[in-house]
Amino acid sequence: MANFQNIGAPVIIASGGSHSWQYWFGSGLDVGAAVARPNLLDSDINIRMTTSDEGVRTAPGRGEGPPMILYTVVVHNKGPLPVMYNLDIGNFQ
Repeated sequence: MANFQNIGAPVIIASGGSHSWQYWFGSGLDVGAAVARPNLLDSDINIRMTTSDEGVRTAPGRGEGPPMILYTVVVHNKGPLPVMYNLDIGNFQ
């Protein structure tokens, strides 16, 4: 399994908030099963983050290139405080 840590610009998510993310591995590259999880950048206690709606979609490629394979995930903050985070991503290739 390939692991990619600390992906994307750090963002702050409010308590009860949700963020939608999309990520890719290269132009037209389909890596099969992939997972994304929050990479917590705050050390507060009682942080509870979850993910849902992990999926994959296609988007038009650039110019004559193949379609882009975009992976998607929604991150939810179930804890009582705002949290700074970005993503950790893994795929099974």
